[in-house]
Amino acid sequence: MRPADSRGAAWDRALRTVRRSTRAPIAFGGSVDQGVLTLEHFSGTTTDLLRGLAVEHGSGVGGRAAATARMIAVDDYRSARSISHEYDLPVLSEGIASTAAVPVIVAGRPRGVLYIAVRERTVFGNRAEDVLAGAAAQLADDLARWDAIERHASVLTAQHLADDAGRVAIDRMREAQAELRVLMSTMSDPVLHGRLRTVVDLLQPSASRPDVRLSARDIDVLALVALGCTYAEVGRRLGLSPQTVKTYMRDICARLQVSGRHEAVVVARRLNLLL
Repeated sequence: MRPADSRGAAWDRALRTVRRSTRAPIAFGGSVDQGVLTLEHFSGTTTDLLRGLAVEHGSGVGGRAAATARMIAVDDYRSARSISHEYDLPVLSEGIASTAAVPVIVAGRPRGVLYIAVRERTVFGNRAEDVLAGAAAQLADDLARWDAIERHASVLTAQHLADDAGRVAIDRMREAQAELRVLMSTMSDPVLHGRLRTVVDLLQPSASRPDVRLSARDIDVLALVALGCTYAEVGRRLGLSPQTVKTYMRDICARLQVSGRHEAVVVARRLNLLL
């Protein structure tokens, strides 16, 4: 289940809990983002006028609850002077007479507002307020848990992307190094050859086993084999016969104490003899 789906399920559980425990016919709520509360979760409503309603910070019952970080209740919504009334049309069209709202606080800031409402004037008692506060606290825990899961997933995704990018970069470096080695094998200018050798050496890590040595030509051959080239392809690119390449590989395997070309590549990389 995706985090977004799970957050919706957490809201649904909270709405069911407050309706069942307070016997309020209506429960609804929504998320707070950059100070704006958007109503998006409903239970018991009969119209769609509240759906998607954006409640500004400090406005109405829910906006005040988010702004003050405390429960706000009005027993006569129509005549209440403690709240602004710019949302009267959708609220009164739903038949709401009394309502209470509590902020859902996650990591010290309001992440949502949870409401209960009734269609006749009433004063919400301590039990209703306790139920609403408890449901908001549980909802905050659920949202915080899914936030943590989403952060962890994002870190893993970023790590995988970085790993993939790193692997691609290494593969490209290996290809570039092999091409430089091929280019060096065709050069007669000793100065340019030496400068390219310096570049190749900079790309190559220091050997972890100095007692195991491969010649520059051994590495030339093995670098191309590591790219998947056949002996014939290696010979063509380095100006060698396939049989000579085979002889080089036989000597390389003996020095690395391995039985085949693929194992030779693995061991050479493990010993930092090959990028």
